[in-house]
Amino acid sequence: MQLSERDGLELWRKAVTASVRSDAPDLTARQQAVLMTIALTPGPHTVRGLAEHLGIAKPAVTRALDALERLDFIRRLPDDTDLRSIFVERTPAGMSYLRAFARLVLAAASGGRPQGRLAHAGSDRQTPRPPARAGRAFSGHCRRGGHPRNARP
Repeated sequence: MQLSERDGLELWRKAVTASVRSDAPDLTARQQAVLMTIALTPGPHTVRGLAEHLGIAKPAVTRALDALERLDFIRRLPDDTDLRSIFVERTPAGMSYLRAFARLVLAAASGGRPQGRLAHAGSDRQTPRPPARAGRAFSGHCRRGGHPRNARP
């Protein structure tokens, strides 16, 4: 299947839109990249190795890992042979999140509705978020558009 750039972006938009409508945490692109790299590439994974693989700085990887660890999507383990180093591995909750996200991508690709839901570990909330009220975001803007500070009385 050959996708155009627009088709690829539309597929990603649909999957991300379905994800933000769910009760799962909103991961940044960097956090998703780190989690997917840990889950989909052979380990063992270290901060240094992840930084090299992703082409980003080690502090950026560390911040992403901190957030993913708070969500219980990854765990850090000491390296018994080098106490300065740690290994990073995925958790069942992290894999559950990725499997659910993969279903959203597949549903977007097939034009169907996602099966199941993208859930946060420990979340048993079944109801979707209520839709945002239409027009609220622009209610303070003047008729000609622009910022409310610039509106004439």
